[in-house]
Amino acid sequence: FLNSEQLPDQKTLGNVFFKDEFIDLLGRERYLALKNREVFHFNCKCRVEVNRTKSEHSANREFVSRYFSSYDSISVQDFVRNNVSEKEAKVVLQELVDQQIIKGGPGSYYYRLATNFSQIDNISLTCPVYEPITKSLLHTRFAYRIAFQ
Repeated sequence: FLNSEQLPDQKTLGNVFFKDEFIDLLGRERYLALKNREVFHFNCKCRVEVNRTKSEHSANREFVSRYFSSYDSISVQDFVRNNVSEKEAKVVLQELVDQQIIKGGPGSYYYRLATNFSQIDNISLTCPVYEPITKSLLHTRFAYRIAFQ
Protein backbone atom coordinates (compact mmCIF):
# COMPACT_ATOMS: atom_id res chain seq x y z
CA PHE A 1 0.00 0.00 0.00
CA LEU A 2 1.28 3.43 -0.89
CA ASN A 3 0.00 6.22 1.31
CA SER A 4 0.90 9.81 1.96
CA GLU A 5 1.37 9.13 5.65
CA GLN A 6 1.21 6.27 8.09
CA LEU A 7 -1.56 6.72 10.61
CA PRO A 8 -1.69 5.07 14.04
CA ASP A 9 -5.13 3.59 13.37
CA GLN A 10 -4.12 2.17 9.99
CA LYS A 11 -6.33 -0.81 9.22
CA THR A 12 -4.13 -2.48 6.63
CA LEU A 13 -1.79 -5.32 7.34
CA GLY A 14 0.37 -4.40 4.34
CA ASN A 15 3.35 -2.10 4.26
CA VAL A 16 2.75 1.63 4.01
CA PHE A 17 5.19 3.82 2.08
CA PHE A 18 5.52 7.36 0.88
CA LYS A 19 5.14 7.03 -2.87
CA ASP A 20 8.34 8.90 -3.82
CA GLU A 21 10.45 7.00 -1.28
CA PHE A 22 9.01 3.71 -2.53
CA ILE A 23 9.89 4.56 -6.15
CA ASP A 24 13.44 5.46 -5.09
CA LEU A 25 13.74 2.19 -3.16
CA LEU A 26 12.37 0.01 -5.96
CA GLY A 27 13.69 1.88 -8.98
CA ARG A 28 11.54 3.75 -11.50
CA GLU A 29 11.54 1.09 -14.26
CA ARG A 30 10.66 -1.76 -11.92
CA TYR A 31 8.01 0.38 -10.22
CA LEU A 32 6.36 1.18 -13.57
CA ALA A 33 6.45 -2.48 -14.63
CA LEU A 34 4.76 -3.60 -11.40
CA LYS A 35 2.28 -0.74 -11.56
CA ASN A 36 1.25 -1.75 -15.09
CA ARG A 37 0.53 -5.27 -13.78
CA GLU A 38 -1.65 -3.73 -11.04
CA VAL A 39 0.45 -5.23 -8.26
CA PHE A 40 -0.05 -2.18 -6.01
CA HIS A 41 -3.07 -0.84 -4.17
CA PHE A 42 -3.19 2.91 -3.73
CA ASN A 43 -4.97 4.79 -0.98
CA CYS A 44 -5.17 8.55 -1.06
CA LYS A 45 -5.45 10.21 2.31
CA CYS A 46 -5.84 13.77 3.38
CA ARG A 47 -6.00 15.76 6.54
CA VAL A 48 -8.86 18.25 6.89
CA GLU A 49 -7.70 21.42 8.58
CA VAL A 50 -10.95 22.73 10.00
CA ASN A 51 -9.39 26.09 10.86
CA ARG A 52 -8.65 26.70 7.19
CA THR A 53 -12.22 26.15 5.97
CA LYS A 54 -14.17 29.27 5.16
CA SER A 55 -16.77 30.63 7.54
CA GLU A 56 -19.91 32.56 6.74
CA HIS A 57 -21.19 35.35 8.92
CA SER A 58 -24.76 36.58 9.11
CA ALA A 59 -25.69 40.27 9.18
CA ASN A 60 -25.28 40.41 12.97
CA ARG A 61 -21.77 38.89 12.66
CA GLU A 62 -22.66 35.61 14.37
CA PHE A 63 -20.92 32.46 13.27
CA VAL A 64 -23.21 30.59 10.88
CA SER A 65 -21.31 27.62 9.48
CA ARG A 66 -18.09 26.48 7.90
CA TYR A 67 -17.96 25.35 4.31
CA PHE A 68 -15.52 24.21 1.69
CA SER A 69 -15.00 26.13 -1.53
CA SER A 70 -15.36 22.89 -3.53
CA TYR A 71 -17.89 20.09 -3.23
CA ASP A 72 -20.18 22.22 -1.09
CA SER A 73 -22.58 23.70 -3.62
CA ILE A 74 -24.81 22.72 -6.52
CA SER A 75 -25.79 24.68 -9.61
CA VAL A 76 -27.81 24.43 -12.80
CA GLN A 77 -24.59 23.59 -14.65
CA ASP A 78 -24.16 20.42 -12.58
CA PHE A 79 -27.44 19.16 -14.02
CA VAL A 80 -26.63 20.36 -17.54
CA ARG A 81 -23.36 18.40 -17.44
CA ASN A 82 -25.50 15.33 -16.72
CA ASN A 83 -27.80 15.81 -19.73
CA VAL A 84 -30.64 17.62 -17.96
CA SER A 85 -31.90 20.71 -19.76
CA GLU A 86 -31.24 24.07 -18.14
CA LYS A 87 -34.98 24.75 -17.86
CA GLU A 88 -35.66 21.44 -16.11
CA ALA A 89 -32.62 21.91 -13.85
CA LYS A 90 -33.99 25.25 -12.65
CA VAL A 91 -37.35 23.61 -11.89
CA VAL A 92 -35.66 20.80 -9.92
CA LEU A 93 -33.50 23.25 -7.96
CA GLN A 94 -36.56 25.37 -7.13
CA GLU A 95 -38.36 22.27 -5.86
CA LEU A 96 -35.38 21.45 -3.65
CA VAL A 97 -35.43 25.02 -2.29
CA ASP A 98 -39.19 24.73 -1.63
CA GLN A 99 -38.59 21.45 0.23
CA GLN A 100 -35.79 23.16 2.21
CA ILE A 101 -33.20 20.65 1.02
CA ILE A 102 -31.01 23.42 -0.41
CA LYS A 103 -30.93 27.17 0.04
CA GLY A 104 -30.05 30.05 -2.19
CA GLY A 105 -31.29 33.59 -2.68
CA PRO A 106 -33.38 34.74 -5.65
CA GLY A 107 -31.32 34.39 -8.80
CA SER A 108 -28.64 32.40 -6.99
CA TYR A 109 -26.15 30.63 -9.18
CA TYR A 110 -24.95 28.30 -6.41
CA TYR A 111 -27.07 26.57 -3.81
CA ARG A 112 -25.95 25.20 -0.44
CA LEU A 113 -27.24 22.23 1.54
CA ALA A 114 -29.92 23.42 3.98
CA THR A 115 -30.73 20.20 5.79
CA ASN A 116 -29.10 17.12 7.23
CA PHE A 117 -27.73 14.85 4.51
CA SER A 118 -30.03 12.01 5.63
CA GLN A 119 -32.95 13.91 4.07
CA ILE A 120 -31.45 13.61 0.58
CA ASP A 121 -32.72 10.06 0.14
CA ASN A 122 -36.26 11.17 1.08
CA ILE A 123 -36.74 13.78 -1.62
CA SER A 124 -39.59 13.43 -4.07
CA LEU A 125 -39.93 15.57 -7.17
CA THR A 126 -42.95 16.36 -9.32
CA CYS A 127 -41.06 14.72 -12.17
CA PRO A 128 -39.77 11.43 -10.66
CA VAL A 129 -37.53 10.74 -13.65
CA TYR A 130 -35.05 13.29 -12.23
CA GLU A 131 -34.93 11.84 -8.71
CA PRO A 132 -31.98 9.44 -9.25
CA ILE A 133 -29.74 12.04 -10.90
CA THR A 134 -30.78 14.65 -8.32
CA LYS A 135 -29.92 12.38 -5.38
CA SER A 136 -26.66 11.39 -7.01
CA LEU A 137 -25.70 15.02 -7.65
CA LEU A 138 -26.61 16.05 -4.11
CA HIS A 139 -24.43 13.30 -2.65
CA THR A 140 -21.57 14.17 -5.00
CA ARG A 141 -21.73 17.96 -4.88
CA PHE A 142 -22.06 18.03 -1.08
CA ALA A 143 -19.51 15.31 -0.35
CA TYR A 144 -17.44 17.48 2.01
CA ARG A 145 -20.51 18.85 3.79
CA ILE A 146 -21.86 15.33 4.27
CA ALA A 147 -18.52 14.13 5.65
CA PHE A 148 -18.34 17.24 7.84
CA GLN A 149 -21.81 16.59 9.34
